[in-house]
Order: sequence, then C-alpha cells, then structure tokens
Amino acid sequence: MLQQLLPQVLDIVMVSIFLPLVTYLSARIGIFINETTKATKYGAALAKVNEGTLVAVKAVEQEMRPLIKAAAEDGVLTDEEKAKLKAKAVELSLLHFGDLKPLLKDLGYQTTEELKEFVRSKIEASIHDMKKW
Repeated sequence: MLQQLLPQVLDIVMVSIFLPLVTYLSARIGIFINETTKATKYGAALAKVNEGTLVAVKAVEQEMRPLIKAAAEDGVLTDEEKAKLKAKAVELSLLHFGDLKPLLKDLGYQTTEELKEFVRSKIEASIHDMKKW
C-alpha cells in the first residue's frame, strides 16, 4: 500500500514545491538578463556620447584654430565666440551619433533637446579636460 502511495506523494511534492521554485528561478533569471542588457545598452550609449563629444571638441579645435587665434588676438574669446564654437561642437557631436532615436531610448531621454543639453554638458567637460593637457 505504501509503495502505491509513494509515487502519488512524490507527484504532489513535485507539483507543489519544485514547479513553483523552477518558475520563480526562471523569472528571476529573466529579470537579471533584462537588467544586464539595459545596463549594457546604457553604458554603450554613454561611451558613444563621450567619444562623440571628445571627437567633436578636438575637430572644432583643429578646424577653427586659425579662426580662434584671429578672433582672440588679445588671447581671450568673447562669450559670443565661445557660444558659437560650443554650438559647432554640439552639431558635430550629433552628426557623429547618426540616428538619435536609439540613443535617446538607451539614455532614457524623451526629446532631442534633452539629449542636446546632455551633450552640451559633456562638451563643457571635454573642453575642461583639454585645458588640463
């Protein structure tokens, strides 16, 4: 009699304990993979922005060096001249990024203007870093 009940008890234990446990573990693994993927996309997007802004700042600096020297014979650029150079760097950065939709999504921005503001801050940081060199 015990030998006949043992398989039924094992079936009940399997269904009531192991199946929910496996389901729970599968869900947790799915969540982990999803979070890891999002973190990887975010990191890749940040790296792309960092690279793009640095390249743009260097390109503007190289391209505009004679103009910068001519405009600032006294060694100081006006605020208007600085703003034009930064705007040019933002424009070059955005061109470097290509399609902005994936970048907006990966960084969690809703509008292009939010991304531009972020790029402006990165350009400021790149300019500051270049001054250290």
